[in-house]
Amino acid sequence: MKNLKLLVLPLLIFGALLSSCSSDDDKGVDEEYQIVGTWKVSDIKQNGLSIYAMLQMVAPCPLENIYIFASDHSIKIETFEEGIVSQNCVEGEVQFGTWSKEGSTYSASFLGETTQSEVTFINNNNFTANVEFEGEEVEVKMTRH
Repeated sequence: MKNLKLLVLPLLIFGALLSSCSSDDDKGVDEEYQIVGTWKVSDIKQNGLSIYAMLQMVAPCPLENIYIFASDHSIKIETFEEGIVSQNCVEGEVQFGTWSKEGSTYSASFLGETTQSEVTFINNNNFTANVEFEGEEVEVKMTRH
């Protein structure tokens, strides 16, 4: 079960970092800052099939993590971990990092480690990211919280 907990955090960090480019006529929205806001994981797919429900059964707490991307290029992750009863999530350690964008690539740095990932914004409230975890590609869907 610990491996599944470790799966979710890297997926979310990797998944929330790259934005595909769209037209500059996007009503004045600066694409670099499209990621600014508060996000939560709303689905995870492997080979086109959702594994989100399975992860909720075996490691529900990391799926409750809240990811806050600020316009000053900081990231705050409010983590959740198992309480006394495994299905009861309690607030965990708050993690801080930074994000940046170069070209069409967003990067995030936490504790001296930098990660990158490609994401596609579906709309202003949802994006997906294809990320690799333990040799498998998964698609993480993030939704504005």
